[in-house]
Amino acid sequence: MKAASDRRFATLEDEIAKKERLREEAVADAEAWKIEVLQPGNERGCLAVEPTPTTQARIRPQTTPRSRGKRHDAEVVALREIRLKELNGRREAEQELKRLKEKQNNDELEMEKLLEKMVRALS
Repeated sequence: MKAASDRRFATLEDEIAKKERLREEAVADAEAWKIEVLQPGNERGCLAVEPTPTTQARIRPQTTPRSRGKRHDAEVVALREIRLKELNGRREAEQELKRLKEKQNNDELEMEKLLEKMVRALS
């Protein structure tokens, strides 16, 4: 029984040593690649070889719920004002159109009267 456990222990030690060698080779390959990439004149240009930046969870948010609510209210007020300006502009345009149509009708009536006077004067 002791011989079997010794063999198993030796096998596990061999596997651990093998994995450590593979890891060291991988690290050495990565370092060689990094050195090659960082050489000046590399065709691929400058590559980012630093660790990826991570967000920090403890950063205080730039907006608070209260300020977000205030901003929302301000946007609502601004949108209402824009809508009122559009409605007022449309109402003014409709009134102007109505006034111009009345003026056109009055001008046409006046032209008809003048034409009648001209016809009477010529006959």
